[in-house]
Amino acid sequence: MTLIRQGVLLGLSGSAGGFRARVLDREGRAQEFSVGAVVVAQGPPRRANLDGLGIELSERVTALGQLSGLVGSPEYLKRVLGEGGKPRVALCLGFGLETYPSSLRAACRAALALRRDFGAEVALLTGNAKVAAPDLEALTQEVRRAGGLLFKFTHDVPRIEDKGDVVELRFRDDILEREVHWPAHLMAVDEVAAPDEGYHRLAAALGLAVGRDGRLQPDKVGALPTLTPRAGVFVVGQARTESDLSGQRADVGQVIQAVRGLLKQGRVEIEQSRVEVDRGLCALCLTCVRVCPEGAMGFIARRPAANPLACTACGTCASECPMDAIQLRGDEDQRYGREIRLAAGESGSGSAIGVDEADEAVQVLVFVCQNSAAKAMENARLWGMEWPRGASFIRVPCAGKIDPVYVLEAFRAGFDGVLILSCYDDACYSLDGGTWAGHRLVHLRNLLAEAGHDPRRIARHGVAPLMSSEAMDLVEQMKRDLIELGPNPLRAGVRARQILRHFTLPVDEAFTLVDQSPPPA
Repeated sequence: MTLIRQGVLLGLSGSAGGFRARVLDREGRAQEFSVGAVVVAQGPPRRANLDGLGIELSERVTALGQLSGLVGSPEYLKRVLGEGGKPRVALCLGFGLETYPSSLRAACRAALALRRDFGAEVALLTGNAKVAAPDLEALTQEVRRAGGLLFKFTHDVPRIEDKGDVVELRFRDDILEREVHWPAHLMAVDEVAAPDEGYHRLAAALGLAVGRDGRLQPDKVGALPTLTPRAGVFVVGQARTESDLSGQRADVGQVIQAVRGLLKQGRVEIEQSRVEVDRGLCALCLTCVRVCPEGAMGFIARRPAANPLACTACGTCASECPMDAIQLRGDEDQRYGREIRLAAGESGSGSAIGVDEADEAVQVLVFVCQNSAAKAMENARLWGMEWPRGASFIRVPCAGKIDPVYVLEAFRAGFDGVLILSCYDDACYSLDGGTWAGHRLVHLRNLLAEAGHDPRRIARHGVAPLMSSEAMDLVEQMKRDLIELGPNPLRAGVRARQILRHFTLPVDEAFTLVDQSPPPA
Protein backbone atom coordinates (compact mmCIF):
# COMPACT_ATOMS: atom_id res chain seq x y z
CA MET A 1 0.00 0.00 0.00
CA THR A 2 1.30 3.43 -0.96
CA LEU A 3 0.04 6.57 0.79
CA ILE A 4 0.55 9.91 -0.93
CA ARG A 5 -0.49 12.92 1.13
CA GLN A 6 -1.69 16.07 -0.64
CA GLY A 7 -1.26 14.38 -4.00
CA VAL A 8 -2.79 15.55 -7.27
CA LEU A 9 -4.17 13.16 -9.88
CA LEU A 10 -2.71 14.14 -13.25
CA GLY A 11 -4.40 11.53 -15.39
CA LEU A 12 -5.99 8.09 -15.52
CA SER A 13 -5.47 5.98 -18.63
CA GLY A 14 -6.58 2.44 -19.44
CA SER A 15 -9.82 0.87 -18.30
CA ALA A 16 -11.29 -1.34 -15.58
CA GLY A 17 -8.81 -3.88 -14.25
CA GLY A 18 -5.85 -2.16 -15.93
CA PHE A 19 -5.68 1.55 -15.10
CA ARG A 20 -2.48 3.61 -15.12
CA ALA A 21 -2.73 6.50 -12.66
CA ARG A 22 -0.28 9.43 -12.80
CA VAL A 23 -0.02 11.26 -9.48
CA LEU A 24 1.92 14.35 -8.45
CA ASP A 25 3.09 14.29 -4.80
CA ARG A 26 3.57 17.35 -2.60
CA GLU A 27 7.28 17.47 -3.46
CA GLY A 28 6.36 17.92 -7.12
CA ARG A 29 7.42 14.43 -8.22
CA ALA A 30 5.25 12.59 -10.74
CA GLN A 31 4.65 8.90 -10.04
CA GLU A 32 2.77 6.27 -11.99
CA PHE A 33 0.81 3.37 -10.52
CA SER A 34 -0.92 0.34 -12.01
CA VAL A 35 -4.36 -0.10 -10.39
CA GLY A 36 -7.40 -2.22 -11.09
CA ALA A 37 -10.07 0.15 -9.77
CA VAL A 38 -10.41 3.72 -8.54
CA VAL A 39 -12.60 4.93 -5.66
CA VAL A 40 -13.27 8.67 -5.37
CA ALA A 41 -14.47 10.09 -2.05
CA GLN A 42 -13.55 13.75 -2.54
CA GLY A 43 -16.61 15.95 -2.80
CA PRO A 44 -16.74 19.43 -4.33
CA PRO A 45 -15.96 22.55 -2.30
CA ARG A 46 -18.91 24.18 -0.57
CA ARG A 47 -20.19 27.73 -0.21
CA ALA A 48 -22.85 29.46 1.83
CA ASN A 49 -26.32 29.26 0.28
CA LEU A 50 -26.89 33.03 0.06
CA ASP A 51 -28.18 33.36 -3.52
CA GLY A 52 -30.87 36.01 -3.79
CA LEU A 53 -30.72 37.04 -0.12
CA GLY A 54 -28.75 40.25 -0.69
CA ILE A 55 -26.28 39.63 2.15
CA GLU A 56 -22.77 38.23 2.53
CA LEU A 57 -20.85 36.31 5.17
CA SER A 58 -19.81 38.50 8.08
CA GLU A 59 -19.26 38.38 11.85
CA ARG A 60 -23.03 37.99 12.29
CA VAL A 61 -23.71 35.83 9.22
CA THR A 62 -21.92 32.48 9.12
CA ALA A 63 -22.14 29.11 7.39
CA LEU A 64 -23.90 26.22 9.11
CA GLY A 65 -20.75 24.10 9.06
CA GLN A 66 -18.83 26.82 10.89
CA LEU A 67 -21.61 27.18 13.47
CA SER A 68 -21.45 23.43 14.15
CA GLY A 69 -17.79 23.92 14.99
CA LEU A 70 -18.53 26.94 17.19
CA VAL A 71 -21.07 24.93 19.22
CA GLY A 72 -18.15 22.74 20.27
CA SER A 73 -16.15 25.83 21.40
CA PRO A 74 -18.40 27.49 24.03
CA GLU A 75 -16.04 30.29 25.01
CA TYR A 76 -15.52 31.46 21.45
CA LEU A 77 -19.23 31.27 20.68
CA LYS A 78 -20.04 33.32 23.79
CA ARG A 79 -17.77 36.09 22.52
CA VAL A 80 -19.62 36.05 19.18
CA LEU A 81 -23.08 36.07 20.77
CA GLY A 82 -22.26 38.63 23.47
CA GLU A 83 -22.60 38.43 27.24
CA GLY A 84 -25.84 40.17 28.13
CA GLY A 85 -29.33 38.67 27.88
CA LYS A 86 -30.49 35.65 25.93
CA PRO A 87 -28.69 35.29 22.59
CA ARG A 88 -30.81 34.82 19.49
CA VAL A 89 -29.73 32.53 16.65
CA ALA A 90 -31.48 32.09 13.29
CA LEU A 91 -30.81 28.97 11.26
CA CYS A 92 -31.83 29.47 7.61
CA LEU A 93 -32.09 26.61 5.10
CA GLY A 94 -33.01 26.44 1.42
CA PHE A 95 -33.53 30.15 0.70
CA GLY A 96 -31.11 30.11 -2.25
CA LEU A 97 -30.56 26.77 -3.93
CA GLU A 98 -32.25 23.53 -2.88
CA THR A 99 -30.83 22.24 0.39
CA TYR A 100 -29.89 18.72 1.49
CA PRO A 101 -31.37 16.45 4.19
CA SER A 102 -27.98 16.44 5.93
CA SER A 103 -28.19 20.24 6.28
CA LEU A 104 -31.53 20.00 8.08
CA ARG A 105 -30.08 17.34 10.37
CA ALA A 106 -27.05 19.52 11.21
CA ALA A 107 -29.31 22.56 11.81
CA CYS A 108 -31.56 20.61 14.21
CA ARG A 109 -28.61 19.31 16.18
CA ALA A 110 -27.08 22.78 16.37
CA ALA A 111 -30.44 24.19 17.52
CA LEU A 112 -30.71 21.60 20.31
CA ALA A 113 -27.14 22.30 21.46
CA LEU A 114 -27.75 26.08 21.47
CA ARG A 115 -30.88 25.65 23.56
CA ARG A 116 -29.26 23.19 25.97
CA ASP A 117 -25.78 24.70 26.44
CA PHE A 118 -26.37 28.43 25.88
CA GLY A 119 -30.06 28.95 26.63
CA ALA A 120 -30.32 30.67 23.26
CA GLU A 121 -33.56 31.54 21.51
CA VAL A 122 -33.45 29.60 18.27
CA ALA A 123 -35.52 29.99 15.10
CA LEU A 124 -35.30 27.39 12.36
CA LEU A 125 -36.42 28.93 9.06
CA THR A 126 -36.73 26.59 6.09
CA GLY A 127 -37.55 27.18 2.47
CA ASN A 128 -37.06 24.11 0.30
CA ALA A 129 -35.84 21.83 3.11
CA LYS A 130 -36.13 18.07 2.66
CA VAL A 131 -37.40 15.74 5.37
CA ALA A 132 -36.07 12.74 3.45
CA ALA A 133 -34.68 10.51 6.19
CA PRO A 134 -36.40 8.59 9.02
CA ASP A 135 -34.90 10.68 11.80
CA LEU A 136 -35.51 14.17 10.38
CA GLU A 137 -39.18 14.49 11.27
CA ALA A 138 -38.41 13.34 14.83
CA LEU A 139 -35.50 15.81 15.06
CA THR A 140 -37.61 18.78 13.99
CA GLN A 141 -40.27 17.86 16.54
CA GLU A 142 -37.57 17.57 19.21
CA VAL A 143 -36.42 21.10 18.37
CA ARG A 144 -39.99 22.30 18.76
CA ARG A 145 -40.37 20.56 22.14
CA ALA A 146 -37.08 22.11 23.31
CA GLY A 147 -38.53 25.57 22.71
CA GLY A 148 -37.21 26.25 19.24
CA LEU A 149 -39.33 28.16 16.72
CA LEU A 150 -39.97 26.62 13.30
CA PHE A 151 -41.02 28.65 10.28
CA LYS A 152 -41.50 27.27 6.76
CA PHE A 153 -41.85 29.35 3.61
CA THR A 154 -43.60 28.25 0.46
CA HIS A 155 -43.44 31.50 -1.51
CA ASP A 156 -41.58 34.58 -0.26
CA VAL A 157 -38.28 34.33 1.60
CA PRO A 158 -37.45 36.61 4.57
CA ARG A 159 -36.11 40.10 4.05
CA ILE A 160 -32.71 40.08 5.72
CA GLU A 161 -30.52 43.05 6.69
CA ASP A 162 -27.14 42.79 8.42
CA LYS A 163 -26.86 45.84 10.72
CA GLY A 164 -23.53 44.91 12.28
CA ASP A 165 -24.70 44.25 15.83
CA VAL A 166 -27.76 42.19 14.83
CA VAL A 167 -29.25 40.61 11.72
CA GLU A 168 -32.81 41.79 11.08
CA LEU A 169 -35.18 39.16 9.66
CA ARG A 170 -38.66 40.22 8.56
CA PHE A 171 -41.11 37.76 7.06
CA ARG A 172 -44.74 36.80 6.86
CA ASP A 173 -45.74 33.71 8.84
CA ASP A 174 -47.84 31.58 6.48
CA ILE A 175 -49.68 29.91 9.38
CA LEU A 176 -50.38 32.95 11.60
CA GLU A 177 -50.81 35.16 8.50
CA ARG A 178 -49.03 38.10 10.04
CA GLU A 179 -45.71 39.89 9.70
CA VAL A 180 -42.90 38.77 12.02
CA HIS A 181 -39.83 40.76 13.01
CA TRP A 182 -37.06 38.57 14.43
CA PRO A 183 -33.65 40.21 15.12
CA ALA A 184 -30.83 37.67 15.62
CA HIS A 185 -27.37 38.03 17.16
CA LEU A 186 -26.14 35.32 14.83
CA MET A 187 -27.51 33.88 11.58
CA ALA A 188 -26.30 30.62 10.03
CA VAL A 189 -27.12 29.47 6.50
CA ASP A 190 -26.79 26.05 4.89
CA GLU A 191 -24.08 25.23 2.37
CA VAL A 192 -24.28 23.89 -1.18
CA ALA A 193 -21.82 22.30 -3.58
CA ALA A 194 -19.64 24.81 -5.42
CA PRO A 195 -17.21 22.97 -7.72
CA ASP A 196 -14.20 25.12 -8.53
CA GLU A 197 -11.61 24.90 -11.31
CA GLY A 198 -9.57 22.36 -9.36
CA TYR A 199 -12.56 20.06 -8.98
CA HIS A 200 -13.27 20.23 -12.70
CA ARG A 201 -9.61 19.32 -13.35
CA LEU A 202 -9.98 16.30 -11.06
CA ALA A 203 -13.09 15.22 -12.96
CA ALA A 204 -11.30 15.60 -16.30
CA ALA A 205 -8.34 13.54 -15.03
CA LEU A 206 -10.75 10.78 -14.03
CA GLY A 207 -12.50 10.90 -17.39
CA LEU A 208 -15.72 12.09 -15.73
CA ALA A 209 -17.80 15.25 -15.79
CA VAL A 210 -19.17 17.39 -12.97
CA GLY A 211 -22.94 17.01 -12.86
CA ARG A 212 -25.62 19.66 -12.47
CA ASP A 213 -25.58 19.13 -8.70
CA GLY A 214 -21.79 19.53 -8.55
CA ARG A 215 -21.14 15.81 -8.07
CA LEU A 216 -19.16 13.29 -10.12
CA GLN A 217 -22.04 10.85 -10.56
CA PRO A 218 -24.57 11.58 -13.33
CA ASP A 219 -28.20 11.90 -12.36
CA LYS A 220 -29.17 8.65 -14.10
CA VAL A 221 -30.73 5.49 -12.74
CA GLY A 222 -28.18 3.32 -14.53
CA ALA A 223 -25.36 4.99 -12.59
CA LEU A 224 -26.74 4.21 -9.12
CA PRO A 225 -25.67 3.68 -6.46
CA THR A 226 -21.87 4.14 -6.77
CA LEU A 227 -21.19 3.60 -10.50
CA THR A 228 -19.89 6.24 -12.90
CA PRO A 229 -19.84 6.49 -16.70
CA ARG A 230 -16.31 5.03 -16.56
CA ALA A 231 -16.35 1.38 -15.57
CA GLY A 232 -13.95 0.63 -12.75
CA VAL A 233 -14.18 4.16 -11.31
CA PHE A 234 -16.51 4.36 -8.30
CA VAL A 235 -17.73 7.31 -6.23
CA VAL A 236 -18.67 7.29 -2.56
CA GLY A 237 -19.78 9.84 0.03
CA GLN A 238 -19.68 13.49 -0.95
CA ALA A 239 -18.35 12.70 -4.45
CA ARG A 240 -21.64 10.92 -5.14
CA THR A 241 -24.24 12.85 -3.17
CA GLU A 242 -24.89 14.59 0.11
CA SER A 243 -25.21 11.80 2.69
CA ASP A 244 -24.77 11.06 6.37
CA LEU A 245 -22.31 8.61 7.90
CA SER A 246 -24.62 5.61 7.57
CA GLY A 247 -25.15 6.35 3.88
CA GLN A 248 -21.41 6.68 3.34
CA ARG A 249 -20.83 3.34 5.05
CA ALA A 250 -23.36 1.76 2.70
CA ASP A 251 -21.54 3.29 -0.28
CA VAL A 252 -18.21 1.89 0.88
CA GLY A 253 -19.71 -1.58 1.39
CA GLN A 254 -21.17 -1.60 -2.12
CA VAL A 255 -17.89 -0.47 -3.66
CA ILE A 256 -15.90 -3.13 -1.77
CA GLN A 257 -18.23 -5.79 -3.13
CA ALA A 258 -18.02 -4.38 -6.68
CA VAL A 259 -14.20 -4.15 -6.60
CA ARG A 260 -13.89 -7.70 -5.30
CA GLY A 261 -16.08 -8.91 -8.13
CA LEU A 262 -14.02 -6.92 -10.61
CA LEU A 263 -10.55 -7.96 -9.51
CA LYS A 264 -11.08 -11.40 -7.87
CA GLN A 265 -7.75 -11.12 -6.02
CA GLY A 266 -5.89 -10.49 -9.25
CA ARG A 267 -7.34 -13.51 -11.11
CA VAL A 268 -10.62 -13.24 -12.97
CA GLU A 269 -12.21 -15.31 -15.70
CA ILE A 270 -13.85 -13.23 -18.40
CA GLU A 271 -15.82 -14.04 -21.50
CA GLN A 272 -14.39 -13.29 -24.89
CA SER A 273 -15.14 -9.75 -25.93
CA ARG A 274 -18.35 -9.42 -27.92
CA VAL A 275 -16.93 -6.43 -29.78
CA GLU A 276 -15.04 -7.32 -32.96
CA VAL A 277 -12.95 -4.71 -34.78
CA ASP A 278 -11.98 -5.19 -38.42
CA ARG A 279 -8.39 -3.92 -38.43
CA GLY A 280 -8.47 -3.51 -42.20
CA LEU A 281 -11.47 -1.17 -42.12
CA CYS A 282 -10.57 0.75 -38.94
CA ALA A 283 -9.41 4.29 -39.75
CA LEU A 284 -8.29 5.10 -36.17
CA CYS A 285 -10.78 7.97 -35.99
CA LEU A 286 -11.34 7.18 -32.26
CA THR A 287 -15.12 7.59 -32.59
CA CYS A 288 -15.67 4.36 -30.66
CA VAL A 289 -13.44 5.56 -27.83
CA ARG A 290 -15.32 8.85 -27.59
CA VAL A 291 -18.86 7.45 -27.64
CA CYS A 292 -18.46 4.39 -25.38
CA PRO A 293 -20.76 5.05 -22.39
CA GLU A 294 -18.61 2.96 -20.04
CA GLY A 295 -15.13 3.96 -21.22
CA ALA A 296 -14.56 0.33 -22.24
CA MET A 297 -12.83 1.03 -25.57
CA GLY A 298 -9.04 1.12 -25.39
CA PHE A 299 -6.13 0.16 -27.63
CA ILE A 300 -4.21 -3.03 -28.31
CA ALA A 301 -1.39 -2.82 -30.85
CA ARG A 302 -2.58 0.61 -32.00
CA ARG A 303 -6.08 -0.59 -32.77
CA PRO A 304 -9.30 -0.11 -30.76
CA ALA A 305 -10.35 -3.00 -28.53
CA ALA A 306 -13.08 -3.41 -25.92
CA ASN A 307 -12.31 -4.37 -22.33
CA PRO A 308 -14.73 -7.21 -21.44
CA LEU A 309 -14.60 -6.16 -17.77
CA ALA A 310 -16.15 -2.82 -18.67
CA CYS A 311 -18.12 -3.47 -21.87
CA THR A 312 -21.90 -3.87 -21.50
CA ALA A 313 -22.30 -4.88 -25.18
CA CYS A 314 -24.68 -1.99 -25.85
CA GLY A 315 -23.46 -1.68 -29.47
CA THR A 316 -23.19 2.11 -29.48
CA CYS A 317 -19.62 1.90 -30.80
CA ALA A 318 -20.71 -0.34 -33.69
CA SER A 319 -23.52 1.94 -34.79
CA GLU A 320 -21.43 5.11 -34.55
CA CYS A 321 -18.38 3.72 -36.36
CA PRO A 322 -18.24 5.63 -39.68
CA MET A 323 -16.34 2.80 -41.39
CA ASP A 324 -18.59 -0.06 -40.16
CA ALA A 325 -15.40 -1.60 -38.78
CA ILE A 326 -17.05 -2.75 -35.54
CA GLN A 327 -19.52 -5.58 -35.13
CA LEU A 328 -21.15 -6.99 -32.02
CA ARG A 329 -20.79 -10.75 -31.90
CA GLY A 330 -24.29 -12.21 -31.98
CA ASP A 331 -25.79 -8.87 -33.00
CA GLU A 332 -24.12 -8.27 -36.37
CA ASP A 333 -25.59 -5.95 -38.99
CA GLN A 334 -26.27 -8.97 -41.24
CA ARG A 335 -28.47 -10.52 -38.58
CA TYR A 336 -30.66 -7.44 -38.29
CA GLY A 337 -30.85 -7.17 -42.07
CA ARG A 338 -32.20 -10.73 -42.21
CA GLU A 339 -34.68 -10.08 -39.40
CA ILE A 340 -36.00 -6.97 -41.15
CA ARG A 341 -36.46 -8.87 -44.42
CA LEU A 342 -38.12 -11.77 -42.63
CA ALA A 343 -40.49 -9.38 -40.85
CA ALA A 344 -41.32 -7.77 -44.18
CA GLY A 345 -41.87 -11.10 -45.92
CA GLU A 346 -38.99 -10.62 -48.37
CA SER A 347 -37.19 -13.77 -47.27
CA GLY A 348 -39.47 -15.90 -49.38
CA SER A 349 -41.45 -17.35 -46.48
CA GLY A 350 -44.92 -15.90 -46.01
CA SER A 351 -46.62 -13.15 -47.98
CA ALA A 352 -45.01 -9.77 -48.58
CA ILE A 353 -46.26 -6.47 -47.33
CA GLY A 354 -48.73 -5.10 -49.83
CA VAL A 355 -49.93 -8.56 -50.87
CA ASP A 356 -53.18 -10.38 -50.05
CA GLU A 357 -54.93 -9.55 -46.79
CA ALA A 358 -52.21 -7.20 -45.52
CA ASP A 359 -52.67 -4.84 -48.44
CA GLU A 360 -54.97 -2.50 -46.52
CA ALA A 361 -53.29 -2.92 -43.10
CA VAL A 362 -50.70 -0.47 -41.84
CA GLN A 363 -47.32 -2.08 -41.14
CA VAL A 364 -44.92 -0.80 -38.48
CA LEU A 365 -41.54 -2.15 -37.44
CA VAL A 366 -40.81 -1.73 -33.72
CA PHE A 367 -37.27 -1.88 -32.32
CA VAL A 368 -37.44 -2.74 -28.61
CA CYS A 369 -34.59 -2.36 -26.10
CA GLN A 370 -33.99 -5.64 -24.26
CA ASN A 371 -33.60 -3.81 -20.94
CA SER A 372 -36.92 -1.97 -21.00
CA ALA A 373 -39.46 -2.29 -23.83
CA ALA A 374 -38.71 -5.97 -24.53
CA LYS A 375 -39.49 -6.82 -20.91
CA ALA A 376 -42.67 -4.77 -21.12
CA MET A 377 -43.71 -6.73 -24.22
CA GLU A 378 -42.95 -10.05 -22.52
CA ASN A 379 -45.16 -9.05 -19.60
CA ALA A 380 -47.88 -8.03 -22.04
CA ARG A 381 -47.91 -11.54 -23.51
CA LEU A 382 -47.99 -13.12 -20.04
CA TRP A 383 -50.92 -10.91 -19.06
CA GLY A 384 -52.83 -11.84 -22.22
CA MET A 385 -52.95 -8.36 -23.73
CA GLU A 386 -54.17 -8.12 -27.31
CA TRP A 387 -51.16 -8.17 -29.60
CA PRO A 388 -51.03 -5.24 -32.05
CA ARG A 389 -51.91 -6.39 -35.58
CA GLY A 390 -49.56 -5.26 -38.30
CA ALA A 391 -46.64 -4.65 -35.93
CA SER A 392 -43.34 -6.55 -36.12
CA PHE A 393 -40.84 -6.47 -33.26
CA ILE A 394 -37.06 -6.72 -33.30
CA ARG A 395 -35.14 -6.89 -30.03
CA VAL A 396 -31.88 -4.92 -29.74
CA PRO A 397 -29.37 -4.93 -26.84
CA CYS A 398 -29.76 -1.17 -26.47
CA ALA A 399 -31.26 1.68 -28.45
CA GLY A 400 -27.67 2.74 -29.01
CA LYS A 401 -27.29 -0.29 -31.32
CA ILE A 402 -29.96 0.86 -33.80
CA ASP A 403 -27.99 1.80 -36.89
CA PRO A 404 -29.59 4.26 -39.33
CA VAL A 405 -29.13 1.58 -42.00
CA TYR A 406 -31.64 -0.64 -40.14
CA VAL A 407 -34.30 2.06 -40.31
CA LEU A 408 -33.68 2.82 -43.97
CA GLU A 409 -33.75 -0.91 -44.76
CA ALA A 410 -37.13 -1.15 -43.02
CA PHE A 411 -38.58 1.56 -45.26
CA ARG A 412 -37.04 -0.05 -48.34
CA ALA A 413 -38.66 -3.34 -47.29
CA GLY A 414 -42.05 -1.60 -47.35
CA PHE A 415 -42.82 -0.82 -43.71
CA ASP A 416 -45.00 2.26 -43.33
CA GLY A 417 -43.17 3.45 -40.24
CA VAL A 418 -40.51 2.62 -37.64
CA LEU A 419 -41.01 2.95 -33.89
CA ILE A 420 -38.13 2.82 -31.41
CA LEU A 421 -39.05 1.92 -27.84
CA SER A 422 -36.02 2.55 -25.62
CA CYS A 423 -35.24 3.26 -22.00
CA TYR A 424 -35.84 6.77 -20.76
CA ASP A 425 -32.72 8.85 -21.32
CA ASP A 426 -32.12 9.28 -17.58
CA ALA A 427 -32.72 5.57 -16.91
CA CYS A 428 -30.73 3.99 -19.74
CA TYR A 429 -29.05 0.75 -18.69
CA SER A 430 -26.06 1.77 -20.84
CA LEU A 431 -26.22 5.37 -19.54
CA ASP A 432 -26.14 7.11 -22.95
CA GLY A 433 -27.59 4.62 -25.43
CA GLY A 434 -30.91 6.46 -25.63
CA THR A 435 -29.10 9.77 -26.09
CA TRP A 436 -27.24 8.48 -29.14
CA ALA A 437 -30.46 6.98 -30.51
CA GLY A 438 -32.05 10.42 -30.18
CA HIS A 439 -29.23 12.03 -32.17
CA ARG A 440 -29.67 9.48 -34.95
CA LEU A 441 -33.42 10.03 -34.96
CA VAL A 442 -32.91 13.71 -35.79
CA HIS A 443 -30.52 12.75 -38.60
CA LEU A 444 -32.91 10.15 -40.00
CA ARG A 445 -35.84 12.53 -39.99
CA ASN A 446 -33.77 15.01 -41.98
CA LEU A 447 -32.88 12.26 -44.46
CA LEU A 448 -36.53 11.29 -44.88
CA ALA A 449 -37.56 14.89 -45.43
CA GLU A 450 -34.82 15.39 -48.05
CA ALA A 451 -36.01 12.24 -49.84
CA GLY A 452 -39.58 13.57 -49.96
CA HIS A 453 -41.03 11.39 -47.18
CA ASP A 454 -42.82 12.53 -44.06
CA PRO A 455 -40.34 12.48 -41.10
CA ARG A 456 -43.19 11.45 -38.79
CA ARG A 457 -42.84 7.92 -40.15
CA ILE A 458 -40.14 7.36 -37.55
CA ALA A 459 -40.68 7.96 -33.81
CA ARG A 460 -39.04 7.14 -30.51
CA HIS A 461 -40.45 6.88 -26.98
CA GLY A 462 -39.10 5.93 -23.58
CA VAL A 463 -40.60 2.88 -21.86
CA ALA A 464 -39.96 1.29 -18.47
CA PRO A 465 -39.98 -2.52 -18.02
CA LEU A 466 -43.33 -2.47 -16.22
CA MET A 467 -45.09 -0.18 -18.70
CA SER A 468 -46.71 -2.98 -20.73
CA SER A 469 -50.03 -1.29 -21.44
CA GLU A 470 -48.31 2.02 -22.20
CA ALA A 471 -45.96 0.28 -24.65
CA MET A 472 -48.93 -1.29 -26.44
CA ASP A 473 -50.67 2.09 -26.55
CA LEU A 474 -47.59 3.66 -28.16
CA VAL A 475 -47.63 1.02 -30.90
CA GLU A 476 -51.34 1.59 -31.56
CA GLN A 477 -50.83 5.36 -31.59
CA MET A 478 -48.03 4.95 -34.12
CA LYS A 479 -50.34 2.87 -36.31
CA ARG A 480 -53.05 5.56 -36.14
CA ASP A 481 -50.51 8.23 -37.11
CA LEU A 482 -49.35 6.12 -40.06
CA ILE A 483 -52.93 5.59 -41.26
CA GLU A 484 -53.26 9.38 -41.52
CA LEU A 485 -49.99 9.57 -43.46
CA GLY A 486 -51.00 6.82 -45.86
CA PRO A 487 -48.98 3.83 -47.09
CA ASN A 488 -45.26 3.96 -47.60
CA PRO A 489 -44.60 5.17 -51.18
CA LEU A 490 -41.90 2.50 -51.49
CA ARG A 491 -44.47 -0.27 -51.16
CA ALA A 492 -44.96 -0.30 -54.92
CA GLY A 493 -41.33 -1.23 -55.37
CA VAL A 494 -41.70 -4.03 -52.85
CA ARG A 495 -44.73 -5.39 -54.71
CA ALA A 496 -42.86 -5.19 -58.01
CA ARG A 497 -39.88 -7.10 -56.61
CA GLN A 498 -42.19 -9.78 -55.23
CA ILE A 499 -43.92 -10.22 -58.60
CA LEU A 500 -40.69 -10.16 -60.64
CA ARG A 501 -39.11 -12.74 -58.36
CA HIS A 502 -41.31 -15.39 -60.02
CA PHE A 503 -40.07 -14.44 -63.52
CA THR A 504 -36.40 -13.59 -62.87
CA LEU A 505 -33.54 -16.07 -62.80
CA PRO A 506 -31.41 -15.69 -59.65
CA VAL A 507 -27.77 -14.63 -60.02
CA ASP A 508 -24.92 -14.31 -57.56
CA GLU A 509 -22.66 -11.31 -56.95
CA ALA A 510 -20.69 -12.12 -60.13
CA PHE A 511 -23.95 -12.14 -62.15
CA THR A 512 -23.65 -15.90 -62.64
CA LEU A 513 -26.84 -17.90 -62.74
CA VAL A 514 -27.50 -19.76 -59.50
CA ASP A 515 -28.30 -23.43 -60.07
CA GLN A 516 -31.61 -24.16 -58.37
CA SER A 517 -32.10 -27.67 -59.71
CA PRO A 518 -32.74 -30.27 -57.03
CA PRO A 519 -29.77 -32.39 -56.00
CA PRO A 520 -29.63 -35.90 -57.48
CA ALA A 521 -31.32 -38.59 -55.44
